Amino acid sequence: MASRGAAASPAPAASSQDSCLVCRDFTGPDNVAALYPVARLPRQDVIGYLAHMLCDPFPSPTDKARAIFTWCHHNIAYDVESFFGNCVRNITPEEGIFAGKAVCAGYAGVYEAIARRAGLECIMVTGHGKGYGFTPLKPGERPPPPDPTGHAWNAVRIDGGKWKVIDACWGAGNVGDKRFNKAFKPDEFVLSNEHIGKRHFPDNPAHFFREDGRIPSWEEYIIGDTDGEPATIYESAKQEGLNEYGFSPRARRIPVYSRGIVQFRFSKLCEHWTPERNGKGKQMLFALKIHGVDGRKEDMVTLDYDRFWYSADVPARDLGCPGQTITLYGFDTIDNRDARGLTKEEWLRKKGKVAYSLQGIAQWELV
Repeated sequence: MASRGAAASPAPAASSQDSCLVCRDFTGPDNVAALYPVARLPRQDVIGYLAHMLCDPFPSPTDKARAIFTWCHHNIAYDVESFFGNCVRNITPEEGIFAGKAVCAGYAGVYEAIARRAGLECIMVTGHGKGYGFTPLKPGERPPPPDPTGHAWNAVRIDGGKWKVIDACWGAGNVGDKRFNKAFKPDEFVLSNEHIGKRHFPDNPAHFFREDGRIPSWEEYIIGDTDGEPATIYESAKQEGLNEYGFSPRARRIPVYSRGIVQFRFSKLCEHWTPERNGKGKQMLFALKIHGVDGRKEDMVTLDYDRFWYSADVPARDLGCPGQTITLYGFDTIDNRDARGLTKEEWLRKKGKVAYSLQGIAQWELV
């Protein structure tokens, strides 16, 4: 399916109104988006009605775009029956709205229709997505021939005239075991075009909309930024404001006989993000569970934090034996109390004396 709409025009110069999307307060548009379930919508001119009700309360194009994005999450489910039954058909935006279900092109069509009616400049983008069914290359495996097909998403002009790549389909939830799991994924709206481009490859190269203007190759996109499978990053990492693309080591497999030092390092999504304002409360303390030289002496190595980066240097042989896993945890409770705000010094004083529970953040395999 070709991208709909006219070719994207160059963006005007950014204005001082631009702000960091990651830590922007979207309470207003998100609350408005929850007010208009499908059952309460008029049968006549539903696109115009939604454009008016979702977007008119906000002067900011960014907030208008967010309200539509969040509304799609509340009201459209992924059509797993059609997808797995190989009976997907083209539907109109109105059909997608009243059916309450669609595949990726249906989401993108609904989003585009409402956005344009609200006066936003918006296009549907088609290409390849690293979603359900995608398998990362094995070490040394060559990429398949270019095939930028199978997925659809949008690009919309936001504050400052910038083109923002968003994916309303992936923002609504995910597919697993042939079922749709409804779960709001704001990352598909707030992350930079460069980050979203790591999992989206448009058939039109102009639709990457990167800040630096660079067009990644198909091979670069498929291979990614690591040789072989990347480390496992859990959803909890995003909830704690961590950048999933900033984790080091990037590769899932870590050699234990290198005689070197392995640096575990990751950062926040942005410099402004704080757990008190954007997350669940006080700062979480992170630690690596390692297994010792012979693989039989478990220990928790806490990470240092400089307000943006988290890091810990561990000798490779101290990690454990091949076949074992290294897990990055966040302290959830300690001594039957909320562990948020726990410091490294407090943990070392209590270590071995009190019970605690952990939340998985990331994981690697030892080879």
